[in-house]
Amino acid sequence: YQRRVHGNYKTQKMEEILGDTFVEKNGKEVAIDAVQQAKVILLYFSAAWCPPCTGFRPVFKKFYNEVNKGCAVTEKNVEAIYVSCESSEEEFIDHFNDVVCPCIPFGDPRVDSLKDKYEIDAIPVVILMKKNGVTSEELIRKIITAKGASCFPKLLEMSKMQEQDEEEAKNVKNDEKKEGKKVVEEKKKVEEKKVVEVKKDCLLYTSPSPRDLSTSRMPSSA
Repeated sequence: YQRRVHGNYKTQKMEEILGDTFVEKNGKEVAIDAVQQAKVILLYFSAAWCPPCTGFRPVFKKFYNEVNKGCAVTEKNVEAIYVSCESSEEEFIDHFNDVVCPCIPFGDPRVDSLKDKYEIDAIPVVILMKKNGVTSEELIRKIITAKGASCFPKLLEMSKMQEQDEEEAKNVKNDEKKEGKKVVEEKKKVEEKKVVEVKKDCLLYTSPSPRDLSTSRMPSSA
C-alpha cells in the first residue's frame, strides 16, 4: 500500500481533478456528485490493445458487479471511472462496450491530463481515490485480483486512511513552526514505519499472490 499526495501535499477537490460529468455505455451522463456518493472511488486505466488489460477486464467486471450487488444506484459501495488509454475511437468503443463503469469519453483532454498527473506508463492500473485528491495505487489491482468483491472492507479501510493523510499534510507546516524541523522529521519516520506495516498487511492479505499481474508499457502515441 502506497500513500501518495500529489502536488507536495496539496489536496484538490475531486471535481477539479476529474471534471463534472462522465458517460455510461448507454450514453447516459453521470455527474461527479453521483460518483462521490460511493463509499470507495477508483480510477481504472485500461486499453483494448493491452493483453494484461484484456485478462484483467473480466476480473474487474465481476468485482464491480458483485461488490455493488443489492446497492441502490445512488448508494454504491464502489464506483469507478474508466480512463481510456486507447489509440483510436474504434478501439475505445470496442473495449468500453464491455466496461461496467462510467468513463471519460475518448478524445477528452482529461484523459491525457490524468495519465500525466498519475504518471501512467504501464497498464492496467487501478487507483484508489478520495475526494481530497489523495491517491494510492500500488496494490489495488493485486487486492482486487486476489480477493474479488470480498476485498471491499479492505478498500474501505484504505480509503478512510486517505482522509488521515490530508489532515496530516495540513499539520506539517504548523508542526515545523511550533516544534521545529527535527521533531517533524522524527514524526515522519514514525509515519513511514506505519506505511511499511500497512504495506506488509496488504501483502499478507493478498497471499498467495495472484500469478498474472503483468502490465503493458504505454506506447508513445497513446
